[in-house]
Amino acid sequence: MRAVTHLICAIALAVSCLVACSKKDQPTAKTVPPKPASARYESVAQEPEDARKELEAFARQLESDLKAGNTQAVQAAFSVPGIIDVICDGMKVPDKQLDQFKIGMQSGLFSSMKFVAGVWTTEQPKYKGVVLHKGSPALRFRFVSDEAGISLLDLVVTKDSKGRTHIVDFYNQGMGFGMVEQARQTAAPLLAELDKNFLDRLLDKPNLSTADVQSFSAFMLKFRENDFAGVAARYKTLPTILRTNLTSTAVYISALQRLGDNKAYKAALKEAATRFKTANFEFMLVDLYFLDKEYDRAIECLDHFMEAISKDAALLALKSLLLYSKKEVPAARTTLLEALQLEPDCVYAHSKGLDVLLAARDFAGARDSMIFLEQNADFKFKGSLTDPLWDEFKKAPESEQWR
Repeated sequence: MRAVTHLICAIALAVSCLVACSKKDQPTAKTVPPKPASARYESVAQEPEDARKELEAFARQLESDLKAGNTQAVQAAFSVPGIIDVICDGMKVPDKQLDQFKIGMQSGLFSSMKFVAGVWTTEQPKYKGVVLHKGSPALRFRFVSDEAGISLLDLVVTKDSKGRTHIVDFYNQGMGFGMVEQARQTAAPLLAELDKNFLDRLLDKPNLSTADVQSFSAFMLKFRENDFAGVAARYKTLPTILRTNLTSTAVYISALQRLGDNKAYKAALKEAATRFKTANFEFMLVDLYFLDKEYDRAIECLDHFMEAISKDAALLALKSLLLYSKKEVPAARTTLLEALQLEPDCVYAHSKGLDVLLAARDFAGARDSMIFLEQNADFKFKGSLTDPLWDEFKKAPESEQWR
């Protein structure tokens, strides 16, 4: 979310500069032609083997650079011109303004990609494999942090004119949004100044009235200005056709979360859950149900999400914690062991699973996870086992090296 927000700011700044430009210099508008459609597949197996191996090599190198903290190499994996092309795809803009738009975005996007690279290197990066995004191959990565939680991103890649593979977008499975898509929607009122029919196409709402466009523009402007109280107030005045749109709903929920209005935030999530039934949206509800101690509903949402994207060690570890919260310790341990078997080097599963292993009196398992964390992550347990949860473990022979 932080990375996407940073990108939105860069786009909004570039578009603001364009809208402020004099409109006396407007040659005939031209439509930015859509990029040639790439091959569409029904399964990853349909992609030619050589192409798939090339993608795998790119992904493995990116994972290596991320884990090494090589932010320059990670930043270079993005194509700023490619991102700009995706943002401009299909826009009807006068030639001069289009050129100004692209030039204005470049410096902001370079800065944004530097920020994204810095964030990703700190969030336990893990390459998960080649997947399909809208029928085209993409690279799935998982990131985990205490602040942002678990994120599964499908990196959309393409080749430049020299045949080099670069990232031009990423789709956040947990949010149900792509980086460029969300940036375009957030900057929609400004982009509409350049292309009058942009909002109709973006929101898939043909023939929006002038009043509708103005209302939506005022709503999104409040978000861009970080006036989250203003966002909440404006949301209630939107016409139904826009208030029930996923974009408006997501922005409203985000504003309530940033305001710290937990009661309104929970209510908005629950109301939206009656309208949006996607697995992505259900993943957003896991924290809500956890806070409300509705553990069964949280587990149900998490299971639906994993059914949609496949099992993942970090998500299984999260499910284990939910079962532990229900005091179903044996089931929690079984789920945690499934996570560790699926991905033995998952730091999140090892660290978050310690409470489960200790409660299950699986002291050998706790010992193994502690050794892994000390060898592979920034953990030091000696002298820090002071919580009563460790009392029984400290009596066991498995704890000898930390006494």
